[in-house]
Amino acid sequence: MHQLIRAYPLATLVNYSLCGLNANHIPLYLSESPTPYGTLQGHIARANPLLHEIAGGIDSLVIFHGPSSYISPSWYSTKQETGKVVPTWNYIVVHAYGVLSVVDNPTWLRAQLDALTNRQEALFDETWAVSDSPADYIENIMQSIVGVEMVITKMLGKWKVSQNQTTQNQISVISGLKASGHPGSESMAALMENKTTMQTNNDINANPKFELLSFPDSLATTLGQLMVQFQALESTLVFAIGRFLHPGIKDVPPPLTMAVLFELPFATLVKLFAKIPIILQGNQLPYSRLKEDNEETRQITADFINAAKMCTASEERRNQLMHSNWLTNLKNQDDDSVMRVKSRVTKKGVASPLILESVSTVTIAIETIKAANHATFCASARLNFFLFPSDDDQ
Repeated sequence: MHQLIRAYPLATLVNYSLCGLNANHIPLYLSESPTPYGTLQGHIARANPLLHEIAGGIDSLVIFHGPSSYISPSWYSTKQETGKVVPTWNYIVVHAYGVLSVVDNPTWLRAQLDALTNRQEALFDETWAVSDSPADYIENIMQSIVGVEMVITKMLGKWKVSQNQTTQNQISVISGLKASGHPGSESMAALMENKTTMQTNNDINANPKFELLSFPDSLATTLGQLMVQFQALESTLVFAIGRFLHPGIKDVPPPLTMAVLFELPFATLVKLFAKIPIILQGNQLPYSRLKEDNEETRQITADFINAAKMCTASEERRNQLMHSNWLTNLKNQDDDSVMRVKSRVTKKGVASPLILESVSTVTIAIETIKAANHATFCASARLNFFLFPSDDDQ
């Protein structure tokens, strides 16, 4: 992922502003520290409205776009055999998350300009440096820009490079890309060619001590349930936050609000959810009733805090599983439609998995997430009933 960021540094920076979703397109320099993800550094014009939005730091999503290309079904070798082919689009992107902040420091800014420029100029035989321009000219330019920085807290790589196709189809797609002459096709062909070569010469052929085995169906199914339950928990948080803090028609959050909230890091959603009872206190009736210090209001606040803690615990457990070695091996397999893991063959010829999470471990994590979802729903329902009691209870 770091390699893609360096090769395609022009990023799409997305955050939520007072006017709604905001997007900027700026080149960013990747610094290796702090580990494991590093820091993104860049600069924007002082006249850019983004400067005021990020003055105190703001959660942001940065998208780096690698090679992409349309894939014609006519390229597939299997087209003549079955005719069951459809067009698609191959791509590779990296999503980086963190808090974007301003760095208004001339020394830092000059170092950033030098680093970003030098990395790009290294691609040319005849290079240019910032110091090649008159010093007073560069100084005037620097007065009109300001530095921005984001320590990466989460990074996701997404790619689709025909890995779901047979090796025969992959090779034919590479030939089609090379012959098309369209922008991006050559880069995508090179990427696929490298991956196909790696697939052909992987450890399973080079070292007979290793082979690829399918994950047990029970583990594959349980892992899928884990992801579904966590997405359900995230949806419950998003709907509750939108419903209470930005209600639309019939208390249903507007689609734009939902879209913005879904782009926020999970930890940010949890913090917002925990503060809902406190935030609503500043509003008019019936929300101002939350200012009353009684057993019911104290219980509502406690319910939200407790649910938030359970959500945090759920995310930590999910992350432990998602970043474990066996899943890393899974994601690195050539065909991500089949869950496989490298295993070592014992002296008796029986395959013994090197790394394999038990179904019971994943099941416990699922129950933790379900409990958090239930607590989140109950806290929201209790608050809603407190604010808008039914006619029968009045």
